[in-house]
Amino acid sequence: MPNCPDAGLFLLHSSLRPILHSLAVKSEPPPAVVSSDQFSTGQFRPHGRVEIWAEDSAAGTIVYAIAQGPFNAEFVKVFQMVRADLFRSRPISKIYGNVVQLHTSILSSPDTLETYANFLGTLASDPAAPAATAWVVAPEVEGREFMLPLFERLFVQSGHRFKAFESLSEAQSWITAIIAPAA
Repeated sequence: MPNCPDAGLFLLHSSLRPILHSLAVKSEPPPAVVSSDQFSTGQFRPHGRVEIWAEDSAAGTIVYAIAQGPFNAEFVKVFQMVRADLFRSRPISKIYGNVVQLHTSILSSPDTLETYANFLGTLASDPAAPAATAWVVAPEVEGREFMLPLFERLFVQSGHRFKAFESLSEAQSWITAIIAPAA
């Protein structure tokens, strides 16, 4: 074990991947997973963690993410790098949807919300914007009751189609219904 103040975080992060992937209920490991662990930003360490990958099906492409909060503004910047790296590493169909599974906490500071709003605003004019985004946030996720409406408002204000669910299967069904007709 590393002898440093973040040793506990190192152990948490190194053990997090198998747990999060088992929660995603996949029959095989997702291809081309990009993790926030691969990136860093400036002076402050990102709070939060994400892994993303894309899966193609007859209905179209779904970009999956498994994120664990709480989150800070530096995390949003790293998330943008992770997303860009995924899009550079593999072709994503023109019409795709996002399914984001959020675990532990979605607590976010006001500057985090502002940084995320700026990201969504930039994404609105991006030709690689998703057709829709579904978040899976179980009732036990910290901050769900008061943070989820704030994030929903950011999506609506930026013109993005968004809906939150308590189960992965509901989120997948909703996204598939949106992208399948366009695929």
